[in-house]
Parts: sequence; C-alpha cells; structure tokens
Amino acid sequence: MSGYHGIELLRRVHDEELKFITIMTFDSMEAVKQFVGEDPSVAHVPARAREVLSRWDDHSEHYEIRESGSH
Repeated sequence: MSGYHGIELLRRVHDEELKFITIMTFDSMEAVKQFVGEDPSVAHVPARAREVLSRWDDHSEHYEIRESGSH
C-alpha cells in the first residue's frame, strides 16, 4: 500500500488484563484515509482481531512524528 510504512504492536499486562496498542506509520493523512476510509478517526480492527479481543477502541488518534531516532 502506498504511503504505509509499517506497524508496531505493544503489549502489557495491566490489572490482570492483557492490553495491546498498535502504532502504524503513514506518509500522510491521505495515506491513512486510503487505508481506513474517508473518516480516519474510525479505528481499523480487522475481523481476525475482533475474533480474539474482548474489547477495542472504536476510534483512533493520529499524531505527527516530530523527531525520530536514537539519542
């Protein structure tokens, strides 16, 4: 997919519940819209993930990368 750079999956146990956060990297908001549709605030949760997750967020948040790399 044009404009998509990859995904990171973060996992932790909190209050005896396993939680996940995904971080997806795109070139632009237009590339995000190509991936999820015209409303980028709607979370993309694939059917396979919905089969194994007990709950998920319906909305996503978007951030700009201001700096990247090691210090």
